[in-house]
Amino acid sequence: MPRLMFQRPRRIEWEELSPRFGRMAAEPFEKGYALTVGNSLRRVLLSVIPGAALAWAKLDKVSADGTRAPGMQEDVTTLLLNLKKVVVRLPDDRPVTTRLEVKGPKTVTAGDLTGAGLEVVNPELPLATVDGGGRLALEVGARVGRGYVSADRHAEPPPSGATPLDAAFSPIQRVNYTVEMSRLGKITDYEKLVLEIWTNGTIAPDQALLRASQLLRDHFDLFTPAGAEEEDEESPGQAAVSGEATTRT
Repeated sequence: MPRLMFQRPRRIEWEELSPRFGRMAAEPFEKGYALTVGNSLRRVLLSVIPGAALAWAKLDKVSADGTRAPGMQEDVTTLLLNLKKVVVRLPDDRPVTTRLEVKGPKTVTAGDLTGAGLEVVNPELPLATVDGGGRLALEVGARVGRGYVSADRHAEPPPSGATPLDAAFSPIQRVNYTVEMSRLGKITDYEKLVLEIWTNGTIAPDQALLRASQLLRDHFDLFTPAGAEEEDEESPGQAAVSGEATTRT
């Protein structure tokens, strides 16, 4: 079967990289393939990269109608909404249950949720305000998952008396990509892919991109029968950096 040279990116570089944001540029691509790669990576990043979130909460004491907790200025609904905003990391990827007990007067923040195996990324987030003489006793459960799971869709039911929470497990907040024109020698109709990734701080953008790339590769490998692999021909003088990435912060 005739084999023709198919241009692969020769430069893959992080133009900007921080714990929460990264901008990666790759070039040159054959015409149309920067769009194909960019869209594939975006879809995987937004839907498949796993993360952790609070899945349920349990208050020790609430009013008869279930709307307020004694000594707490906010109502229960507001507290639960604030808990959904807590960004956590589970280093061991195992479910964790932690308990919070505070006495007023005090402004309770996400940083008060301490427990073995649980790391709060936004500890300054306010959760509730406890009046003088008041007491807030709260138990929460965190676990690892993918994407967004509504309160009634969790695979594992919460403990008795606990309230399930809508959980945004994905650590990827936003992904954007653009396609620009690129030049290689005298050929001017190649393409350049610029990919921007925003995360919640629980995973670095370059690590998220690595996971997404590996997942796509593993899926495409299923369509390659054993023994059918062929080495791609490289254009004269093409460096051996094809498929490799250089990082510049």
